[in-house]
Amino acid sequence: MTPIPETNGACVVPPPASPQTPVSPTAKASAWRYLLLGVVLAAVWTGLYYRLAPVSKWLSYSLFRLPSGTHLSAAIEFFIFELPKVLLLLTVVVFVVGIIRSFFGAERTRASWEASVNTWATCWPRAWVSSRLFVPARRCRCSSALSPPGCR
Repeated sequence: MTPIPETNGACVVPPPASPQTPVSPTAKASAWRYLLLGVVLAAVWTGLYYRLAPVSKWLSYSLFRLPSGTHLSAAIEFFIFELPKVLLLLTVVVFVVGIIRSFFGAERTRASWEASVNTWATCWPRAWVSSRLFVPARRCRCSSALSPPGCR
């Protein structure tokens, strides 16, 4: 049962902090397991990324037996090279954005931006960042007639 916080006039006094619980050995082992898995996956990702060019040439000219020097064979080689590369890079971007979003909550971001002054110089970066973090931001009250798209 948690104690009811005491009131001191209009302020609420938080309950005293409880001592930090020790981390269990299974949680430490799980953390090391996830770290090892991340390192292995990063190594596999790097290996795949750097082997795309030779694999695309091998698939295009050896396996599919396309004649070299034609526009069709160059287009197929380009497609085989670029499609996995874009998917690998997209995977990294989604992972990094997920990590960044876990540190910056929507409430915290909105509160920090509402505390600042709404000028043109702070308005358009706010709209750009909030669109990248998928945080719905309130519209800025810019007085400029030539406001950026996110600042009307």
